[in-house]
Amino acid sequence: MALEQAFHSPKPLTQTLRKLRAALKPLGLALAFELDCEAMFRDQLHLGLGRSLVLGVHDPLWMLEGYGASGSFGLLAPLHLSVAEREDGTEIQILSAQWLCEAGLPAGAIQPLLRTLQKVEEAVIEAGARRREDVPAEISWLTEVRA
Repeated sequence: MALEQAFHSPKPLTQTLRKLRAALKPLGLALAFELDCEAMFRDQLHLGLGRSLVLGVHDPLWMLEGYGASGSFGLLAPLHLSVAEREDGTEIQILSAQWLCEAGLPAGAIQPLLRTLQKVEEAVIEAGARRREDVPAEISWLTEVRA
């Protein structure tokens, strides 16, 4: 079982990132943090690697619900998105819902994470990225996410 779902946008990282940030707000999602990995590697390790970022995305109300259910909620929330520049566009990776379901967290913590993950996937698609065909979808949101 894969840890991640991979998406690809043919647009450059800067444009994809701008669209992704804009797609989060209408879905009630917020950025908790934005880690510029390229700058960190350059400044702290003196390495020049490609443009990449890690975004921490959350839904404030679902964060409250998850923490109310279990302190272990914080191990996976906010959800991390890996955004990396590639020669042919931008790659975005998010957690696999199937992996998340099998992570062993209490049900009260899993449900807010799954709902947030579903919205994150919607935002990624709204930003112009599509699931990579060579990475099969492991879950159907209509059948696996229980409200």
